[in-house]
Amino acid sequence: MPRPNYTHITIECQGCPPKLLNSGKRIRRALGAAAEACSLHVVQEGMHRFRPHGITGYLLLKESHISIHTWPEHSFALVDVLSCSRLDIDNLVNSLRVTLSPRTLAISQHTKRGAIRGRAGTREDSGSLQ
Repeated sequence: MPRPNYTHITIECQGCPPKLLNSGKRIRRALGAAAEACSLHVVQEGMHRFRPHGITGYLLLKESHISIHTWPEHSFALVDVLSCSRLDIDNLVNSLRVTLSPRTLAISQHTKRGAIRGRAGTREDSGSLQ
């Protein structure tokens, strides 16, 4: 039986401003901008704030999901994108650079059946973009 086309990407964002990573408004904006950058369609969103710090947020998409988990105390965020539509990785990375202000980004791609567009999407191994 054939498997569906999908792309699963995780992006480690290191060196982000801690206040930004603990702001529900900024995290919501980052998720929305990521979806828009990839031409993905939001169906539902959710967010949970942890005490004393940290946020987990998600967008349920027509195409699947985008989620983020933040650790402000480590200036770190993990973004997870799963889509059955083609993704423009360059647009996604640029969006995260603008909205999360990371010092570095490390991308792990778990592509099935070639559903990626963009410079970083031409390989199926893990890589780091600086």
